[in-house]
Amino acid sequence: MKPLGIKWPQDPIKALALGIFFSYDKKMLYLKNFTEKLNKIKKSINIWSSRGLSLYRKVTIIKSLLLPKVVYLSSLLPTPENIIEELNHLLKKK
Repeated sequence: MKPLGIKWPQDPIKALALGIFFSYDKKMLYLKNFTEKLNKIKKSINIWSSRGLSLYRKVTIIKSLLLPKVVYLSSLLPTPENIIEELNHLLKKK
């Protein structure tokens, strides 16, 4: 069935100006947006953790480079609890 005679997409659509994906499937929405952001944060943490930074510099990296990736996304989409818990775990561990 095609409501209004329009072919509706099955795959997520990326809003280029916003840099996020939109989808009818919530699982795909969270996978494409939050899971990919968490993976990028993990890679950044691995890169920065090998540099032997002081606590002050670690906090600066977290606040200026890592958190804005998720804060922006969370301002547009509801953030699942498991994503928040995983992000807290990642940031406390380093």
